[in-house]
Amino acid sequence: MEKFIFFLKIIAWVIAPPSTILLFVCGYMNLKYPGSMDELLDKLNNVKRSYPVMPWLIAAIICWAFIIAF
Repeated sequence: MEKFIFFLKIIAWVIAPPSTILLFVCGYMNLKYPGSMDELLDKLNNVKRSYPVMPWLIAAIICWAFIIAF
């Protein structure tokens, strides 16, 4: 069981930092996008762009909680 927990801890350490960074990047892009030139160009081309935050938030919370718990 200890080896399994160690394996999960390694996976959590691999996933937690990138998911946290991508969470902040997507959050920043959601704040920056409205009113930008990219939004105007996307409206002209009839394209709707979104930066989903929820998958990165869930992954970050699960991984950091596992790292803190064990």
